[in-house]
Amino acid sequence: MFRATLLISCIAIALISLNACTFPAAKRHAEIQSDTQSKEAAPITTEHSAQQNENKIYDIPPEVELWGIVIQQRIKESWHFPRAAIKDQLSTRVRVIISPEGSILDAKIVASSGRADFDASTLRAVADTKVLPKPPSPDISEITINFNSHE
Repeated sequence: MFRATLLISCIAIALISLNACTFPAAKRHAEIQSDTQSKEAAPITTEHSAQQNENKIYDIPPEVELWGIVIQQRIKESWHFPRAAIKDQLSTRVRVIISPEGSILDAKIVASSGRADFDASTLRAVADTKVLPKPPSPDISEITINFNSHE
């Protein structure tokens, strides 16, 4: 059973990494469900509990995952990074705040590449996109997108 849980954890982490998006509201919902289920289960040792926290799986509903993929594709269609960055391995993470109607309210760099021109190109891509599909749930208002110079 431990191997199956570990395998599922690895698959979930890989899926989240491939999508290059995070969904704080969906993760929080999964954490609450996980906490509720663990309270109903028999007590476990502290060592085992710490290991479970490291391998926590977040169940992202399919409609939220699809929405995230569409958002990422639309923004990256507008992305043109500096040609000089092609030889460098750069990545930036941008948090985008989205209204319930799909309007972009704000975008901030949450992890800089260390190069101002590369970071600015990611923010320009978000600004050029302007409107996105409506979030599938009113609880979802932000998404974090990873931009990598070798995509």
